Amino acid sequence: MPVMQGSDQTPNSAAAAAAEVGVHRGELSVVLTARGDFDAVTSPDLQDAIAEVFVDPPPVLVIDLTETSFIGSAAIAALIEAQRNAGTRTSVRLVAPHNVRRVLGLLGLDQQFVLHDTVRSAVAAE
Repeated sequence: MPVMQGSDQTPNSAAAAAAEVGVHRGELSVVLTARGDFDAVTSPDLQDAIAEVFVDPPPVLVIDLTETSFIGSAAIAALIEAQRNAGTRTSVRLVAPHNVRRVLGLLGLDQQFVLHDTVRSAVAAE
C-alpha cells in the first residue's frame, strides 16, 4: 500500500513513498510485509494495515519486518497495539532482522513478541 501516487509530491509525501505495507491473506493467517523506513510520517500506514486485519481477525498475524530499514517509535507503538488488540484470539508473530531485534531488545520488548527468522517459520509455528 504505497502512501502516494502521481507527481504531486509534497516534502512529506516523498518520505512517505519510501515505505509500504503489503498484505497477504492466507487460509489461517495474514502476513503484513513492511518495507522501508517507518517513522512518524510513514507509520500510520502500518497502523492502518494492522487495524484493517483486526476487522476480521485471523488466528495468526505475521508482521514481516525483514525489509524494514528503520523502525521508529510510532511503528513500535503500532506493533505493541497489534499485540494488545490480538488478545487471545490472534497470535502475533514478528519476522525481525537483526536491526529490528536490536531496537526491540534495547527497549526491553524482545520478550514481549514471538520473534522468527522467516515468514515460513512464523506461519508454521504453533
